[in-house]
Formats: sequence, C-alpha cells, structure tokens
Amino acid sequence: MKIMRFLVIGLCASAALASAVPAAAQQPPPRAERPYRGLFGGSVGETEQLLTLNVSLGAGYDDNVLADSAGGGFTDPRRAQGGGFGSGSAQLTYGLNRRRVGLNASAGTSNRYYPNIAGDQVLAAQSGGLGAFIQIAKATRIVASHTTSYQPYLTIGLFPQLFEVPGQVAPASQDLAVEESDYFNHVSSIDLTQALTRKASVSASYSRRSSDFQSADRDFKSNAAGGRFSLSFSRGLAMRLGYGYTDALYNVAGRGAVKAHNIDAGLDLNRPLSFSRRTTIAVSTGSTAIVDGDRTYYRLLANARLNREIGRTWNASLSYARTAGFVESLAGPVFSDAVTLAYGGMVNRRFQFTSSLSASIGEFALVGQGSGFDTYAASLGATYGLSRHMALGVNYSHYRYAFDAGAPIEPGLSRELDRNSVQAYLSMWVPLVHQLRRPDASR
Repeated sequence: MKIMRFLVIGLCASAALASAVPAAAQQPPPRAERPYRGLFGGSVGETEQLLTLNVSLGAGYDDNVLADSAGGGFTDPRRAQGGGFGSGSAQLTYGLNRRRVGLNASAGTSNRYYPNIAGDQVLAAQSGGLGAFIQIAKATRIVASHTTSYQPYLTIGLFPQLFEVPGQVAPASQDLAVEESDYFNHVSSIDLTQALTRKASVSASYSRRSSDFQSADRDFKSNAAGGRFSLSFSRGLAMRLGYGYTDALYNVAGRGAVKAHNIDAGLDLNRPLSFSRRTTIAVSTGSTAIVDGDRTYYRLLANARLNREIGRTWNASLSYARTAGFVESLAGPVFSDAVTLAYGGMVNRRFQFTSSLSASIGEFALVGQGSGFDTYAASLGATYGLSRHMALGVNYSHYRYAFDAGAPIEPGLSRELDRNSVQAYLSMWVPLVHQLRRPDASR
C-alpha cells in the first residue's frame, strides 16, 4: 500500500524536478536562427500561448537520505544513512506572449519515497508562481510576479542563476536538503519602467519576501524598494544611477531589524563580443551598506554572465555574483562570492548531455572573521528521447558545505555535510494548449 501511495502521488502531482523539464527549457533562450533541435520536447515553434505538463517517475540512491534510523523520520542529516528512494514529480507551465501583455505561470510538486526508514516515508514539496507584464502605453511598462513554495527541508546554496523566468518556479532540489524544517516561502515583486526618451528611462521597484516556518519559531521577513535612472550610450551599454533600501527581520533572540542601503550606480553591459556574435557578455556593478544598530558594513557588488554558443546545439555559460544577501535558512545577512558554470548540448537529435558546477564562498556580514562558509554543488545528466513526448534520463549530483566554528548557524545544524545522489527516471512532456504566433503579429 505504501508503494501504491507513492505511485499515486507521483502520477497525480503537478510540478517537476528540473530533470523532468524538456531539454529546450533548460537551455538559454535561443536566437531565432538557432532553434532547439532535440526530439524530446521539440517542434514547439514561436508560440503565442503554450500550456505544458511535465511528469517524471524514477528511482535512485542517496548516501544521505535525511533519515533517522531509530525511527524519527526525516531528521538530522548528520546521521548519514545511505539508501534507495523512488521519485515522482510533475509540473504545469503556462506562457502567454502578446504585444501588450504577457503571462508566465507554473504550479507543481516533487516527491520522494524512502522505503527503508520508519515514520512518514514520503517527502513532498510544492510550488507555484505567476508573473505578468502589461504595456500600459508605448513608454510605460509594469512587470509583476508572485511565487509561493512549501518545502519540508532547508537548503543553503547561494549559487547564481544563469537564466530565470518571472512567475515560473520549481521546488528546491531535494539533493541539496540539509535539515528537516517545513516552511512556506512567499516572494512578491512589482516594477514600473517609464521611458523618457529613446535612450533614457526611469524605473521604480518594490519586493516583499517572507518565510513562515511551521516547526520552529524562526520566521523571516524582508521588504525592498528602489528607483533608478538609466541612460543608454549604445546598444548593450548603459549607465545607471539609483538608490535602494532593504529591511530584513529575523525572528532570532537578540537580533532586530537589519537594514541595507544600496547605491545602484555603475555601467550595464549586455552585448555580443566584437569578435563573435555567438559570445555574449553581461556585467553590472553596485555597492551596499548594511546597518545593524550603530554598526555599518560596506560591500561592493557585481554580477557578470558570459554565454558562448558552440556549434548548432551546444552551449557554455558562466555566471558570477558578488552579493550581500538575506537568506531565510541562515540567521543573518551574508556576503558571498559565487560562480555557476554550465555546459551541455545535443550529441544527436535524441541524446542530450548537461553538466553544471557551482561554488559559493562567504561569511556572515555582522560577524566577520571566523564566520566563513563554503558550499559546492555539481551535477551530470543525460537524456535520451524515445519520442517527442517521452524520454529516459539519468542524473548524478554532489553537494557539500562547511561552516567555520564562529558562524552563527541554527542549533542542531551540522557544520559540515557531504552527500551524493544518483537517479534514473522516465520523463513525459505533453503540450496541452499550443497556439502558434500569427505571422502578422507584432513582437
């Protein structure tokens, strides 16, 4: 009966692991002359409206299944008990792209079944999101998004994302779980942009984030607002000047509100390199001052992304982020330097290879020396398309972290963790609604 329960959850779920998403969705948005050429999930074309369902069923082995062999269920990951698991996930994704309005939405869950532990053997996470843009007038645009997720475990990885779609969100990878702690995470944002001239614009933004923990008194809330002026010098090169303010409240004894003042000034570069239109680079800079009582901590910020198209289907991407961040799973703001490298492509129309390597090194901003940490993640994956709607895949992942003795981590959390996981899966992809863009439609 427990196995049947897992199969029902896996088949009826409505969100997916990243591995269940078609290969085309994992790659950066291609140029019009470089379309996705894979069999699985292919032949979509330029769509005005698209609703897809992704379902994945699989099995694997993890050398740390987050299990307490004494029968306590999913508990302290320091009890590194290896074991097998079953996985089931699915995701509904919707996109609408018209001249004056656009919409992205997703909803779903991912599940794992651990047959060799006592207690509740099914670990499930859910997420949903909605993002939209409205072109109110020729020079005025509003972009808004909201995401909500539930997960029964914490993750610590502070890795930069290579590509994001507002309103589309998947549960955090269970391969990166470090501690049992169920909570809801809510993120909302809205941006208004007003063009002043063909090269100048002003914008304003607001975002709110909250994490509501169900099993511990450690809630987290933050608000951020800002405005900027941008002036374009040429295609892909602009100057910006602005200011942002963030306040964050950690429900931790002795810790009040933490404030951050961001001087949003610098150059934005986003253009192909002169020697090759297959290579693009994006760079932006800034600075922040974090205020905690009568103490102020300064930090220079930077983001950079390099993308290289290789042949007809292969791609290599490198992303770097120097940040000052507020993380719900860590009791205080952190400074970090992080990189993510991804490489992959189609060996042939049926077979795709993917790989990624991420690293983050930092320290707690309000503690300083002796509070450092480092986190690393790596993955290798291969997918074989059986048809346009079905594929077989295998994935390996490695994750580790380590905190210095002076880092103020949550009580009960191990200062070091190392885990490896491998799984094979069957993915199914179905376009439920597929409406192509009209040839005469404006972009």
